[in-house]
Amino acid sequence: MNVAEEFKKLKDFVEAFKEEIKSQQKEFDKLEKELDRQRQELSDKKQVIELLESKLNRFEKEIYEQNFQVTPYTSQKNFVTPQPARQALNQPQKLTLPLSTTKRISTRNSFNQQSTAQIKNQSPDKITGEFNAFANVQDRFSLKNLRDEFVQKYNVRAFSCVNFEARMNEPIPPPQFSESENVLSSEYWAINNKGNVFMVFPNVRQYTNNHHTARAMGEIFSSNFTAGRTYTKIFVQQPAFFECNGNVWKFKFQGKLRLE
Repeated sequence: MNVAEEFKKLKDFVEAFKEEIKSQQKEFDKLEKELDRQRQELSDKKQVIELLESKLNRFEKEIYEQNFQVTPYTSQKNFVTPQPARQALNQPQKLTLPLSTTKRISTRNSFNQQSTAQIKNQSPDKITGEFNAFANVQDRFSLKNLRDEFVQKYNVRAFSCVNFEARMNEPIPPPQFSESENVLSSEYWAINNKGNVFMVFPNVRQYTNNHHTARAMGEIFSSNFTAGRTYTKIFVQQPAFFECNGNVWKFKFQGKLRLE
């Protein structure tokens, strides 16, 4: 094969290769346009779903408000809370108790019944106002007395975020809650509102990044929190609402805080 023939053969090969590339590029452009079309179609479907979910949430809030007569908020999550079994105070006793002990138990039962009646007769706004009064009390002794009275008056139940250490890392797992035996040192206070519905308040004296993220307060309450700041006054503008069925706490509506 002489040089001219080899040149022609190589030139024909290059031209054929260029045509193949052009053909593949056209096919690629066609696939890319189809992908863009499908992306747009998917985006449109997502918008429709968001509108329908918003409508469903609105209906659910209206139904919930009618059933429990509380102010609805936005957000829904499920928190599973293992709770210790509680023995009823009025359970029959096999042993004969001293008279003084019997009187204390009787008084406690009577107090619990009165407190339940008080809670039913008082609005969330009134309870929230009493809770917010703690923020302006400077004397520790007076504050402790007020908090003790509040806990007893409203039969406060308490729980804390038990996986807060894991929530300091990435990825952040959902919060897990467990009921606290020590009400005064727990992170959240829950007050029965009606049936199995509870109003929830943050039980903290200082609000930090740790409380907002790791201990899930930023998910349970909206607020004016700024990362890096520590707040010493926590005012509840709206309590959060949970439903409690057995050992399952279902987060219904987000509360709202004002931090100073």
